[in-house]
Amino acid sequence: MNEKIIMSDSPEAAQFRTDIKGWVSRDGRFFGDGPSAEADARYHSCTHRPCRECGAPTIKRYIKCDACRELADLASYQAMPRAEWDGKAMLYSETTDRFYSDLGEAEDHLDEMEERCTLADLRLVICEPVYVTPLESDYCIDDLPEDGELPDAVWEAMQAFNAAVAGIVLSWAPGKYALLVDGDGTI
Repeated sequence: MNEKIIMSDSPEAAQFRTDIKGWVSRDGRFFGDGPSAEADARYHSCTHRPCRECGAPTIKRYIKCDACRELADLASYQAMPRAEWDGKAMLYSETTDRFYSDLGEAEDHLDEMEERCTLADLRLVICEPVYVTPLESDYCIDDLPEDGELPDAVWEAMQAFNAAVAGIVLSWAPGKYALLVDGDGTI
């Protein structure tokens, strides 16, 4: 309450100074003249910057343009080891950003697509299951007093929970193996 009141139109609130130098963004934000000041000011004001691969304009939050990102994604997919599908795991398409429960579902989606594609064009990845995370003894650590210990009843309940949910699949995530597809796009 004893703090001095300074109104926005008071000379104490802000001053115009002529003794400073440095980079200023197009909206007037001052970045100084340090080693990264120019780059920071330019990045703050720009909407696009050159792609690191080809130099084409790309939205500033990306380092590569859409075409170069697509080429990099394709190269990454092509470098993945191939595996046969077990018929149980979900499949993920890098091309459509969709999950499929089986090949029939993926083929049905191919029929709906405007562009003529094969299963190989979907760039299918075999998914890995995401299981229920078991509870650990430190789960309640933030609620315990500094020198407190987890009561036996809580620990036993956590063990019972862990036993009950062991092996339950919550979701699927793209794995490290691409689906083995023949050159003609068939499995």
